[in-house]
Amino acid sequence: MPSTSNDHAAHHAAHHDPHPPTVDEQRDETARAGGVGPSLPAMPEPMTRGAGRGALIGAFVGALLLSPIAAIPFGGVEVGVRLLIVVMIGLVAGAAAGAVFFGGAVSELENPESDGDRDLVPEQVRKH
Repeated sequence: MPSTSNDHAAHHAAHHDPHPPTVDEQRDETARAGGVGPSLPAMPEPMTRGAGRGALIGAFVGALLLSPIAAIPFGGVEVGVRLLIVVMIGLVAGAAAGAVFFGGAVSELENPESDGDRDLVPEQVRKH
């Protein structure tokens, strides 16, 4: 008797775990984060903490680094307005860069699974 698609599905379900441990772990992290929906990004707690701190640090550094640009005259705009413009640009750009960098760095540093995997080239690749 030929097998049906239901037989195949039953066989597949019996031999394959529908939820690998990483999926269950992601669901647990999402639930702990307040159950954010699919339209909001869900990040692990260390990444969220690093991104928040990084945004603050990056905003300050960005504003500080770009503020000298206000000394360059452009378009007949007053110095105070130029300073406001470049500081705002520095705040936004620095916050974005800081959030991305520190979010990834803090998450990576606090990840217990990555302690031994800090090589740039894995050993398996070096052997071939």
